[in-house]
Amino acid sequence: MNKNLQSMDLMSMIKKVNYRDLMIFIIPILIFSLYLYIYNPGILTTQSFSQLHQIASGQFNSSVPFLYTVIVMIFLKVFQTPLSVVFFQILVFALIWTVICKYHRDDTSKSSNLFVLEFAVTLIVCLIPINAVYSIALWSNILFAYGMLFLSFLIKVLIDRNGEMSLKFAIILALTIAVTSHLSSVGIFIGIITLAAILVYLYMKNRNTERTFLILPALAIVLILIIGSLSFAYHVEDAHTNSAGGVPMVWSVLRGDDWEGQAYYLTANADPVKEAQNKFYTQGKITPTESYEKLTSANYGKGSYNMVNSYALYFKDHTLTDTLFMSPALYMYLAIILLIALQFVTKSKEMYLIYVPNIINIVGVFLTCPLNENRFLYPNLLIAYMLVIIFISFYLRGSMKALPITLNTKKSEEPPKYESQPTYDVSDNYFDNQINETTLEEIDSILEESEPLQSEDSKPQTEPSEEEYDSDLIDQILKEIEDEKHK
Repeated sequence: MNKNLQSMDLMSMIKKVNYRDLMIFIIPILIFSLYLYIYNPGILTTQSFSQLHQIASGQFNSSVPFLYTVIVMIFLKVFQTPLSVVFFQILVFALIWTVICKYHRDDTSKSSNLFVLEFAVTLIVCLIPINAVYSIALWSNILFAYGMLFLSFLIKVLIDRNGEMSLKFAIILALTIAVTSHLSSVGIFIGIITLAAILVYLYMKNRNTERTFLILPALAIVLILIIGSLSFAYHVEDAHTNSAGGVPMVWSVLRGDDWEGQAYYLTANADPVKEAQNKFYTQGKITPTESYEKLTSANYGKGSYNMVNSYALYFKDHTLTDTLFMSPALYMYLAIILLIALQFVTKSKEMYLIYVPNIINIVGVFLTCPLNENRFLYPNLLIAYMLVIIFISFYLRGSMKALPITLNTKKSEEPPKYESQPTYDVSDNYFDNQINETTLEEIDSILEESEPLQSEDSKPQTEPSEEEYDSDLIDQILKEIEDEKHK
C-alpha cells in the first residue's frame, strides 16, 4: 500500500473529494429526494403523529426513543415541517455510504473497475424501494439503522489498522456508540456489548497500554449518560408496551402466514398520511395544535404518485421481489456467507467483529419485539450491502488493504544520523603506496611477534578477531618487495 496513503486522516480524505465521490453521493440524494417529492411530507405512521403531538404538547413518553424525538424537535423548531427531518436522514445515509465506498476504493489507481462496480451497487441499492421509502420515513429505526451501518464500518477500519487508533478516531467511535445506543429500545445493550467486544479485541492486540484504550470506554460511557440525562431533563414518562418477543422474520427468509406486520406503510387506495393522522387523533380524541400535526400527502392521487407507489407496492406484494430485496433473514444469511468467505481468503477471524452489533440487535429483536416489521431488522440489509462493497474491493485489489479514514498510522523510525561519516581511500594505487611505505625490518618484526601458523584442522573454531592477518597476503607483500629491490 502506498505509504502516503497510510498517513491520511479524515480531514485529508475530505480535502481529496473527487468526481467519483460526488457521483456516489449524488445517487441516493437524487433518487431518495424524488421519493420525498412524491410522498411529500414523507412516510408518517400513527407512531409518527404520536411523536409530533408529544413535541407540540411538551408531554413526552418513551414510546419513541427520546433522542430521536429531540432531533425531530430541533428541526421542527427551525423548519416547521417533517420534510426537514427526512431530508436530514437522506443526507446521513448519502454521507455514510460515500465514505464507505471511498475508503474501499483506491483513487490513485488508473483502473476504474472498482468505481464502476461501486457505482452499480449504489444504484441498485437506491433503486430498491425499501431503502428509498425508509429514508423518508419518520421512524427512529431508520437513523438507528444508519448508525449501525457506520458503527460496523468503524469496526472494519479498526481491524484494518490492527487495533491502532488516534484520539480523533476514538472520539468518533465513542460518539457513534453513544448515539446508536439511544436510537433503539435494545440500543443500550448493543452499545455496551459492542464496546466490551472492541476492548477485548484491543487487549488481544496489545493495545491496552495506549491512552485510547482507556479514553474510548470512558468517553463512550460519559456520552451515553449525558444523552440519557435528556430524558430526566424533559420528564419523559415510561410508556408501557408489550415486550413479548419471538419474531418469525428473524430467522425465516419467506414471510409466512403468521406474518401480520408491514414492510412499509403504503397502500394503493388511500392516503397513508391522512389515514395515520385520523387513526391517532380521531380514535384518541386528541386535538392537533401545531401546523406540522395537520398533514396530508401533497401528491396523493396524481399520476406521478401512483406510478412510484405502484412500483414500491409491487416489490412488497410479490413473494419473489419481497424475498430477494426486502427479507431481513435472507440478508442476515448473505452477510454470514460473505464473512465466512472473507475469513477463508484472509485466514483471519477478526472480520466477524464487524457483525457483532447486528447480531446483538437480531437477538434483542427476537427476545423483545412483538411486531413483525422489517424496520426493526433493517440493519441486516445495510450491513450486507457494506460487506458486498468490502468483498468486491478485496477481490479486485487482491488484499484487504483500504484507504485510511481517521487513523494516523505511526511513522517508521528513521535510521540514526551521524555527525560525520567515515571515509575510505578506494583509489587504485592505495595498496601500492602502502607497500612502498613498509620497510623490510617492519615486516620481519611483525612476523617475529606473530604466533606460529596452525593447520586448518588444529585451528580453534572461533570467530576471527581484528588482529588476525592473512598469511597469503604477507607472502604476496614480501614477494612484491623483493621484486622492487631487483628492479
